[in-house]
Amino acid sequence: MPTKRTTQRAPADRLIERSHLGLSCWTWHGATDKDGYGLITINQRMLRVHRVAWELVTGDQLPHRQPIG
Repeated sequence: MPTKRTTQRAPADRLIERSHLGLSCWTWHGATDKDGYGLITINQRMLRVHRVAWELVTGDQLPHRQPIG
């Protein structure tokens, strides 16, 4: 019987390995939701990639529905 993985790579590593750096933005090459937003699972929770990236870069959580720009 398959066993559940007990160790996972760091979210930053997983984010980078599924992304492609273009001239001005990163393109996500992983799972997406119905609206086209990138998705990543962390601690058994499905999260939108842009929110995870924001938190990794700034150290702060992005408030719900706050525009970035």
